[in-house]
Amino acid sequence: MRMLNFAEDEHMKQLEPLAEEFYDRILRPDEDPGFVSDEASVLDLSLAPEEQLIEKISAYYGKPVSRFDLRRPFWSFLTDLNAERTPGPKP
Repeated sequence: MRMLNFAEDEHMKQLEPLAEEFYDRILRPDEDPGFVSDEASVLDLSLAPEEQLIEKISAYYGKPVSRFDLRRPFWSFLTDLNAERTPGPKP
């Protein structure tokens, strides 16, 4: 029997509450990821168009977001989104 080797997820484990908030507020309900490695980017988590993701993330987190940000490791991007955060609109 072969064992699957997953990428590391130490950073993501530390950011679990922040990641759950992102999944709930930004991703579509059918995009709730089961496992996110430290190598994953936002574009690995969502099939939404980049412009839609940029608009939604910027509005919720109150910070400018670029196409480059969507390609960064999600854990790093998520950390920056939550640094000195301006709360987003409540649903």
